[in-house]
Amino acid sequence: MKFFTAVTFQNDEHAELLQAWLYDFEPLGLLEGDEEWTAYFPADTWLEQIKPELDIWLAERFPETEYAFEAIEDQNWNEEYERSITPVDVNERITIAPSWSGAAFPPERMVVRIDPKMSFGTGLHATTRLMIRLLERHIHSGDTVLDIGTGTGVLLIIAEKLGAKQCLGVDIDEWSTSNAYENVALNGGSDAIEVRQGTIEQAEGRYDLILSNITKNDNIALLQHIKERLSPGGRIVLSGYLTGDASEIRYECERLGFAPLEYKQEDEWAAEAFHLAEEQ
Repeated sequence: MKFFTAVTFQNDEHAELLQAWLYDFEPLGLLEGDEEWTAYFPADTWLEQIKPELDIWLAERFPETEYAFEAIEDQNWNEEYERSITPVDVNERITIAPSWSGAAFPPERMVVRIDPKMSFGTGLHATTRLMIRLLERHIHSGDTVLDIGTGTGVLLIIAEKLGAKQCLGVDIDEWSTSNAYENVALNGGSDAIEVRQGTIEQAEGRYDLILSNITKNDNIALLQHIKERLSPGGRIVLSGYLTGDASEIRYECERLGFAPLEYKQEDEWAAEAFHLAEEQ
């Protein structure tokens, strides 16, 4: 009988670097929660190749990082995966649910179908929920929207449903762009949504609303590029950083001419919306 291995880590400041390193081993899936995240691999590859290299890599860089792993039988793989992804009520209006969920929802709710594969953006992580709550409050009908690090495409799909005229998502990972298009199709498809593999450099023109749910350092590094692509008076929504980093993010934004609009936090995670003065 064939087995898979589920490898679980705690969410900490090293999580994204560790995930990037593990992606080179082509995980079968990656699921994120608020407190921990899990990567899935074929059992033989895990024991013979990945675990030995991971232990060396962690010992050299992050010796305090611990992880747990367990074997999953092949026949239980889909069941295990699907059981881990359940509907998430983001707020009183919006729910994110996988396509296989049989749950019934009130007709007034906006239900967004997301099958995540390895991409980030299932609604299970606080930063995704924070981004959606601020997106809902600061999008205007007819906006053009850019989503940096689009992952599953969930923010693009919601932006279009909330009245955006055109939405572009960029992501450096090929599997994210394909997953985003699959999720767009799950939600009925839309000519208003486009996804490109690459960085912000793949986004030409200017946008009324720019979304960026990445790391603190990446947000700061991209702020000037974001400003150059923002329409006069445009808005940005940033997350992916801890509450303890919010003041640094705000300082860097204000230094470039952005004014705070609204701040939100959930547990230790933060998000904030800003706008750019017309004369910038």
